[in-house]
Amino acid sequence: MMDRLLENNTVLKILSVIVAIFIWIQATSNQATSTNRTMAPVPVSYPSINPHLTVMSVTPTSVSVEIKGQPSAVGAVSLSQVQAFVNLSQLKGPGTRSIKVSVAVPANVGVYRVTPARVDVTVAKIVQQKLPVTLKVAGLPAAGSEMSGYTGSLKQATISGPTGALKEVTSVTGTVNLGNRSHSFTADVVLHALNAVGKVVPRVQVNPPTDGVDVTIKPKPPQKVLPVITQLTGQVASGYKISQIAVYPSSVTLSGSVKALAGLRRIDTIPINVTGASKSITEAVPVVLPKGTSLVNSGEVQVTITIVGTS
Repeated sequence: MMDRLLENNTVLKILSVIVAIFIWIQATSNQATSTNRTMAPVPVSYPSINPHLTVMSVTPTSVSVEIKGQPSAVGAVSLSQVQAFVNLSQLKGPGTRSIKVSVAVPANVGVYRVTPARVDVTVAKIVQQKLPVTLKVAGLPAAGSEMSGYTGSLKQATISGPTGALKEVTSVTGTVNLGNRSHSFTADVVLHALNAVGKVVPRVQVNPPTDGVDVTIKPKPPQKVLPVITQLTGQVASGYKISQIAVYPSSVTLSGSVKALAGLRRIDTIPINVTGASKSITEAVPVVLPKGTSLVNSGEVQVTITIVGTS
């Protein structure tokens, strides 16, 4: 009987219509349960690139990604789960190129559209250069302590980056922070590529990135503040006299052992010759240091000898 039914064209036509209606119902049902959602902004990353090149710019830096799928699945996707990237591993040289944006989304949704579909990527060649390492000191040691010296382990470092950026670099510098310390220490000091005004030059890497620095801090020796006395030789011209002697600074600070400082009450300058002088004299002269002592500050003082007539 089934064979007879199948041989009947009318029955076959009816069955075809029924199957078509069923397929249409299924298709419209799926469409009704599918939805789209736009995720933005999605940053464009570049996970792979020739090690001899560096990315200078990506334009635009982000894209909009329209995802599709079941409403529950699409609604559950967060912006952080959508990733946009460009594959730069095949680039061989510098320049600007338009590259297709690839997108990764959770497995239960699909990608409907990426806007824009391509971005402009500019890459530059990486070059290298060696520069001396310079160290500078910041901060002060603890009260009663002083830094007697520091030594870095590096003489020079290698900087790498785009040619234009490397031309801006004038020094590779690290800063040693004394940090109120009272004892010697060793620190890994971060090195920076700086320009002529002391600013970090972007896109430039320093290798090695740190320098091991040994800093010596020791207790300050005893100190003593003493007045400075001006020593003179000779006589001023006839009819003139010395009316005033001014010394700046009027005192200096000496350091030394307790024994070396114990008996000191003053510090003398080297003698100033006033023989035959008829007008005031101003000179910068050193002080005479007693044995076993050293100056904490400058070793010179400025002496002004005021000479006036006696009549």
